[in-house]
Amino acid sequence: MTTSNSSYDLIIIDCGPAGIAAALELQKYQSIPNFLIVEARNRVGGRTYTDIHTFDSNQPVDLGARWIHHIPQAKRIVEELRVNIKEYSSDKVDTCMLDAIRDKYEKIQDEQMRRLVDMNLAYIEHYEASNLNELSAKSYLKSNGGIETCDLTLSIGLCSFIEQIVKRNNLPSQLNTIVTNIVIAIDKNDPIRITTQDNRHYLSKYVLITIPLDCLKAFSIKFISALPDWKQNAIDKMGFGLLNKIFIHFFQCHSHDQVLTLFVGGNLAGKLEQETDEEIIEQIFQCLKRIYSPIPKPTKWLIT
Repeated sequence: MTTSNSSYDLIIIDCGPAGIAAALELQKYQSIPNFLIVEARNRVGGRTYTDIHTFDSNQPVDLGARWIHHIPQAKRIVEELRVNIKEYSSDKVDTCMLDAIRDKYEKIQDEQMRRLVDMNLAYIEHYEASNLNELSAKSYLKSNGGIETCDLTLSIGLCSFIEQIVKRNNLPSQLNTIVTNIVIAIDKNDPIRITTQDNRHYLSKYVLITIPLDCLKAFSIKFISALPDWKQNAIDKMGFGLLNKIFIHFFQCHSHDQVLTLFVGGNLAGKLEQETDEEIIEQIFQCLKRIYSPIPKPTKWLIT
């Protein structure tokens, strides 16, 4: 299908939380610019996705983002560890979190204190979906360096909440719109040209791209001319972690919530991706048996 060029002041690529937030800011202008959000998927929400089919509609599970966060003051013990991290100023070579805290960590003699520190460090790895030896100490400080705690979860699922934001604010969006090419004119007065997989064409004065980092790294969108070196280098150097979720349903369960949620991040998440679902569930079941014996076999499960 080919359509004639549609012209806008601004096109936002990707209707996830970042793109939606940008659109909400645009609506605050006294003279609202003519804008459009285009989304490759058949739904809005980006990395927020609520599954209501695997178990039942009364037990939605968030496969992606789940929490609405705030940042409290860090725990005293974590702050003490971070003193060492602060010693690496911006003019020094970056180092990983593990190296930055190693000396102070190894001096902790009290077993309970060490277990407390281990718990907090494990939370950092879980939150960042990566291991300490792969996390930048310098970047950790720039991102406030605090451990965010879970502030709010929604029983309807976070994606349902995001969908309501789009609907109630009448944000102009088009789904199933996979952008393949962005042509940036040499003359800055000329519009940017956007082409989609099904050969639709759009013109826009500005384009705001909020697609996932891995899509940028995979060159899912071709830029003509190519992005400047400083921008492409930034994309190449940035990294991201890996976090998988495992949802297990028990038909008979002493808890009101019959769905158990497990979070697996970093190297272990990558290792489990090489195993079958049945192998993963069996490992979890054996661990649970040691804690909650006897325990019924899971009846359903879902692994991201």
